[in-house]
Order: sequence, then structure tokens, then C-alpha cells
Amino acid sequence: MQKRTLLTLLIACGALSGTTMAGAAQPDLLDPAPVKLGGADLLPQLELQEVYDDNFYSQVNSREFWVQILTLQLDALAPVGPHEYSAHYKAEAGVVEDSSEDNYVDQSFHLRGFWDPDPRHRFELKGGYRQEHERRGTENFQGDKAFSIDETPMYEETFALGRYTYGADKSRGRLILEAKGADKTYMNLRELTERSDRQNVEGTAT
Repeated sequence: MQKRTLLTLLIACGALSGTTMAGAAQPDLLDPAPVKLGGADLLPQLELQEVYDDNFYSQVNSREFWVQILTLQLDALAPVGPHEYSAHYKAEAGVVEDSSEDNYVDQSFHLRGFWDPDPRHRFELKGGYRQEHERRGTENFQGDKAFSIDETPMYEETFALGRYTYGADKSRGRLILEAKGADKTYMNLRELTERSDRQNVEGTAT
């Protein structure tokens, strides 16, 4: 796969923090300052890329495409004394030249809360939702199955996690109780994907 970044924009409340063109600085060299909003720090990012993939379907007799990818991401962090709250949102749209069936729009949203009332007790809650695609030639549609469908498989997934920690950070006798669950359900091609739906709930103590 050959990857070329056409343009990267990092923005902060309408203020352009940096741009890169092909052959210029790499995106990871740009580090815009977060925007203050009340007691929260906001970091928005907008990125435009063009990617050349010479084996798009991951097959011996595959095809090659140029893909334009637009990504919008927003992170928020709000520390409140020893506690912390954060949120993350990401949307990504991909346009595949000469193969509109493989176009996609992915979205994800996560929330996290961390509470540290005293050195011996800590609580953490996480939860999220995402709606994403699976490229033809992967997961349920590998091999010849990649060419047996004419649309991009899509799924939605939710997850939640709760964690309680007893004991100081450096203590040897810490107790960690954790419960988590996830649900993954395909949104289309149900006759072919229904058996790949997954639900999972588990708890651990260490």
C-alpha cells in the first residue's frame, strides 16, 4: 500500500493551527494547543488524506484504487480536582475512486469518568458506541466472498466497563474489580452476517 497525505488541518475553534502538503512536514509533527472552554480542554482535528492501495480487497487478483479520506475528531478533557472526565468523537468518510460500493462513513463516541476520592479507593466508568464498516476482503468476506457482495458491510457496537480499585498505586495488595460488556451487531447483509453478531459480558477480580 502506498499512502500520500494531501492535506492535514488541525483546527481550534476556527483558528488554523497548522497545515501540511505532500512532501511537507508530517501530521504527527503538528501539536496544536487545546482550546479552553470553561473547565474543559477541547482539541478538534480535521484531516484530509489520499491513499493509494494496490491490493484493495486483499486478494491475489485484487484491484487498485485511490481513496480520499476525511476525518473529523474532537477530544474533550475536564479534570475536576483528583477526578477526571473525558469524551472522544470521531467521524471518518472514505470515497473510493471507481468503486462507489466501497464508500463508507464511520463514527465513534466514547465517554470516560474517573473518580479518586482518596488514595485507597478509585472508580472508573467507560462507555461507547461506534458504527463502522468492514472492507470487502476482510473478516466475513475474505477470499472469493469479497466479490460476492456489492455493498460495504456495516456494523454497530456498544461497550461499557466499570472498574473499582482498592489500594494505593504502589501497594502490593491492590484489589481490582472489573465488569464489562459489549454488543456487536451487523446492520446490513443480514443473511450473511447474522451469525457473526456478538454479545459478551464478563467480570473479573484480581
